[in-house]
Amino acid sequence: MTRLVLPILLTALSIASAGCSPPSADIAADPSPADNVAAVENAAVAAPAVAAAVPTPAAVADSKAVPSQGALKTFGDWAVGCDNGLRCTLASLLPEAGEADNVTLNIVREGDAETKVYIDSRDEAIRPASLWVDGKQIATKLTPESALAIAKALPAGRRLELRNRKDSAVATISLKGVAAAMRYADAVQGRAGTPDALVATGRSTRVVEAPALPVIVAPAIAGEAAKPTAAQLATMRKQAECDLVD
Repeated sequence: MTRLVLPILLTALSIASAGCSPPSADIAADPSPADNVAAVENAAVAAPAVAAAVPTPAAVADSKAVPSQGALKTFGDWAVGCDNGLRCTLASLLPEAGEADNVTLNIVREGDAETKVYIDSRDEAIRPASLWVDGKQIATKLTPESALAIAKALPAGRRLELRNRKDSAVATISLKGVAAAMRYADAVQGRAGTPDALVATGRSTRVVEAPALPVIVAPAIAGEAAKPTAAQLATMRKQAECDLVD
């Protein structure tokens, strides 16, 4: 039994990061814990030779939810979409014409109000050390703790600038429309008028919780997995190749 989240495929994100770009830098990602091999080995030695009873999972009814694509809204130079778990993603758009830094800023607002900030770039040389809005520094450490403060500093500005350790600008992002995009996300999540809103803040004391997700009961799979032929593998490898463009 699995729980299904029906995601929104943001066209804005596809435009910003399509092609054979290198993996984007997740500036809000938590570090992976180190493997404790010794502890695992010790536990294995000390474990009693008694098979533990495995509980049988309780039967859960399928929600029979009908998949539907959520709306994608564009506000100026920003796009926003939300899924059925009230997870909203805001993405800056690249210019349709002219020079571009191939850098986009993504703001993810979870249904429980957790906020994450990501920077996507095709240029591995772009490693910002600080963020500036209209010449004012708003962050020097891009961490999960600073994500909400970064997001709330954007609506009042016109341009976001990414600077390196030498205090030189490496990329700029237009903030036209970001306030409207955030206001839309606040309304979809039901946070408009509450202290937890991104821009449409208020004093309302109502509690906003993420909705329950639909339950999907996966059908049992019978038979053996098919093994691809050599010709099929060759075709898949060919289709996975990318033409790198300077």
